[in-house]
Amino acid sequence: MIRIAIAKGRILTEAVDLLGAAGFDVSALQAESRSLIRPLGNDIEAMIVRSQDVPLFVSRGACALGITGIDTLRERRSDLHELLDLGIGACRMSVAGPRSLDFHADPTRRWRVATKYPVLTAEAFERAGRYYDLVVMGGTLETAPEAGIADCIVDLVETGKTLAAHDLIVYEEIMSVTSRLICEPSAFYRQRDEIRVIVDRIMPVVGGAQ
Repeated sequence: MIRIAIAKGRILTEAVDLLGAAGFDVSALQAESRSLIRPLGNDIEAMIVRSQDVPLFVSRGACALGITGIDTLRERRSDLHELLDLGIGACRMSVAGPRSLDFHADPTRRWRVATKYPVLTAEAFERAGRYYDLVVMGGTLETAPEAGIADCIVDLVETGKTLAAHDLIVYEEIMSVTSRLICEPSAFYRQRDEIRVIVDRIMPVVGGAQ
């Protein structure tokens, strides 16, 4: 049995389409159900978990494979194998803030930055030589500047509509984000043949391995 941890939300929605195109039976993933474990056929099943928990389930051996964003992997400094760039869940990690602030005007300014990604945010600001204080939040980052607890935010941006609704704009892009098919190194060697079959089915749909 091969179990695949899949991040819930938009990644799951797009993963269903991708897996269906690759010939997997995704009917259980499309069905209304509270079950977090769904069959995909041929001794393969999916476990639906939070995006940030996918690397944990894979690294601890609960799942042989995982599908989650590269942002999650980089934030957690994961040493898991990235087997394929699936091209789904595409967005950009960006610095954003109020239109009234000029992010590039004063290089000596110390920015209060609200984010769910403290590691990646610190790396980006240090790489740019900017001064910063982190405000780590679990969500609703767009409200932080308006509430006065941060000058700007670092978050994932897809269409920019949520930013616009809060009168925020993108100052700078940190990285492009897509979802990856991942595997724990020892699991890859233990179940190489089964994993290779899955990778070979998905690869033509996404256009090649990374």
